[in-house]
Amino acid sequence: QVRASTVAWFDGQQVHDFPDGPRHEPPSVAATDLCFWDGKLFASGHFTNRTAGHQWRLAFWNRTNWTAVTNITAGTVHALHADAQGLLVAGRFGLSGWTNLIALARFSGETWTVLNSELPPCGPTDMACLEAVEQIVALPDGNLVASISYKVRDHWGNWGWPVNYILARYDTNNHWFNMPGPDGDPDGLGSYQLGRFGGRLVAGGAFTNSAIPGIRNIAVYYDAEWQPLGEGLEGEVFAAAGNNQFLYAAHRVGQGSPPRYAVSRWDGTHWVQLSDHGTGPTFRGRRHQLPCR
Repeated sequence: QVRASTVAWFDGQQVHDFPDGPRHEPPSVAATDLCFWDGKLFASGHFTNRTAGHQWRLAFWNRTNWTAVTNITAGTVHALHADAQGLLVAGRFGLSGWTNLIALARFSGETWTVLNSELPPCGPTDMACLEAVEQIVALPDGNLVASISYKVRDHWGNWGWPVNYILARYDTNNHWFNMPGPDGDPDGLGSYQLGRFGGRLVAGGAFTNSAIPGIRNIAVYYDAEWQPLGEGLEGEVFAAAGNNQFLYAAHRVGQGSPPRYAVSRWDGTHWVQLSDHGTGPTFRGRRHQLPCR
């Protein structure tokens, strides 16, 4: 019966609120990701501080208080990842010194490096326009894989909501490439929930692959191609997170109404369903982040 807002912590027995932490006010804003880096807990999103009331996109907890990273001036940060060079920050956000919004940058603790992701305004002849980097996953070779949202024009020439997604790879030479999707789409067009298992990229969603029948709603990227994880999972996968031993997936089970959901675990050989079937939109949402590693 503890009331916590936006970010909470668990001591093994009880949930606690952070003092003076990010606030879920107004309800349309929230924290989108968490990441431990440089001895601090970073929270991303678009939220306010309880006492100051300022709008934050990136803030950190240093075991005593919350501090905003003030270089981010607008927009929303969707995802975080720590690597040897700093903290990777992804989304659609303003950065001091840049006129256009940015989708991916690295923070060293003092300086920012934009990673070839400037988002210029949509042109009058453009039919599609990139919106934001929604998810990022680092691969063992130093490359990144990102889920990027974009919007398209309707029949009247107006921009719609950014509900389309593309899978892309960003390499160590500062270049972007289309990446084929686990459903066989060569351009990676589709909505995938990204994660890692054993250092490899995992993608979940609602898909099959006609060329690889074993791929069903979840797949792993290995040896430059998508491969099945057993017989896959029966329903749409809404989130995937793993370590070197296990992969966990939240997914739908059955086709009845109301929908039912479960959590299953892959041990490298078999899927085991861990949870009882829950009803209601337990795992629904715009995105589900892999916790920062």
